[in-house]
Amino acid sequence: MVAVVVMFLLSILTGVGGDGTKPTALHDELARAITNQSYRAPTEAEFAAAKELFKKTFKASGATPELKAEWGRLGFELREVSHGKEMFLLLAAPHGSDAGVGWYLFRVGKTVPVAIQTPHARNDVHTGLIGLELFLVGPFRAYAASTITRHKADMAHLDLTYFQAFTVAFAETCNTGMVVQLHGFDAARYKDISGQIVASAGTDKPLPWLGALTRRMAKATSLRVLAYPDDTRRLGGTTNAQATALRQHVHCRFLHLELSRELRDRLVKDKRLQREIVNVLADFDPS
Repeated sequence: MVAVVVMFLLSILTGVGGDGTKPTALHDELARAITNQSYRAPTEAEFAAAKELFKKTFKASGATPELKAEWGRLGFELREVSHGKEMFLLLAAPHGSDAGVGWYLFRVGKTVPVAIQTPHARNDVHTGLIGLELFLVGPFRAYAASTITRHKADMAHLDLTYFQAFTVAFAETCNTGMVVQLHGFDAARYKDISGQIVASAGTDKPLPWLGALTRRMAKATSLRVLAYPDDTRRLGGTTNAQATALRQHVHCRFLHLELSRELRDRLVKDKRLQREIVNVLADFDPS
């Protein structure tokens, strides 16, 4: 039964069967990771230790024995993985573990200070794969995906999580960077929303940089992109745990992107659209 569930989720996550695209090893790894069924939150001591280790990992050029051992004491496995001509650091629970601690990918080498996050990688259909695709296409620093259903542990609304430790460590390491978080909404439920994307900074206060980014993304992609709260008062992510944490790091931006299901179905396979979005995020200076 577990194997059937894994293969079903793999087909959803990777889009296999639609255009015949063969998933890579990283896609397979992520698809299996999000099938975790149990969850254990870190203690405050484990959270603090993880935050410091995340900071080390952001700066690392490889998976050193010392760093691997330190992560191992928290129940993680750190290893080097390749995709195309690039090498990455992959941090996750060991194979066979149902810890729900998250799945983290770090780019080694030249990057831009952007971290992609999918706090509902399993529940917001396709966001897990879309986040991975955007990370692989762009020169982004890191990617973090949840590995537990939001109904058991909602990474976007909990403070004491490894996902949050990653967020704070990124802000402390890349203090002028940007965390881009992908979500999904159902247009049938939100019939008053005319856009395909709702962009927010996780606050009710209108921010000039958000308006500028929204206009740039709309122009580059020809998508209907709405800015919260200027264009809509819905789906602003104002109670988001990562947005709240990043308010303590005023120079590290938070971008909350709600994507319609129609757009997610397209974006999961549309390489051109992926590149257009990546270019906007990589080239944008919110200062």
